[in-house]
Amino acid sequence: MCGLKFHIQKYKFYVQLYFAGSALGFFVVACGFFAYAMVFLYSEEYQGTVVESISEKDKESGSYRYRAKVEYDDNTGVKRTFISRVASNPQMYFVGDQVVVLYNPNLGWTTIYNFTEMWLFPLCFLIAGLVNATLFLCICYICRKDVRRLKNDGKSDEDLNGNTGAKQ
Repeated sequence: MCGLKFHIQKYKFYVQLYFAGSALGFFVVACGFFAYAMVFLYSEEYQGTVVESISEKDKESGSYRYRAKVEYDDNTGVKRTFISRVASNPQMYFVGDQVVVLYNPNLGWTTIYNFTEMWLFPLCFLIAGLVNATLFLCICYICRKDVRRLKNDGKSDEDLNGNTGAKQ
């Protein structure tokens, strides 16, 4: 454990910068996903029907993912069709399933109203940001605690910067 503390103390700026930067990055991405989801909270709601299940082969794993092709009628009687932006394996929707469709006429965006399509990505990035922020704060606390202990023990500034005092 002492070796780990020494390395954290020696490279504390870079470790803190990494965790602070990654936490900030995750929070920014989460805010973008939340903003995208919030657009649909004030959208028009329609009842739609899954008319096709589109399969896509994943190039990396070779397995198939499925997207729902949904059809619905808007207020003007126009029949609209869209493909879900979330693919899954196993299938989330089968042909003939009834789904709630959210449509924003100002932006022309359409989505299926469910947890996965609306909130999964924002919550994942938010949790990743919280984990990185917590690690950042823990490392800051450990480094401050070690510096205070060394100062109270009468160590010099050279010792506080990670030098052992041995001549090379």
